[in-house]
Amino acid sequence: MVEIKCYCCNRDSEQVELRPYGPNASLICFECAMSTPEKEAETERNYALQLEAALAKSNIIMLSEAGPVPVINKDDLN
Repeated sequence: MVEIKCYCCNRDSEQVELRPYGPNASLICFECAMSTPEKEAETERNYALQLEAALAKSNIIMLSEAGPVPVINKDDLN
């Protein structure tokens, strides 16, 4: 079985909710993401990059554990 862990504290997904907002989309828990001003800023930047990428594909997005996900491809709307 593959263990999915926070890249900072190594707690697994059974213990904490993990999101892909760490460096290079690595998984991080909320506590670690907000633990220092630097990590908080990095988490916000990484979220914004994922949101921007999703909005480039669709005006409609869904927020999920995998981050922002486009729902409808903009090309399909034309």
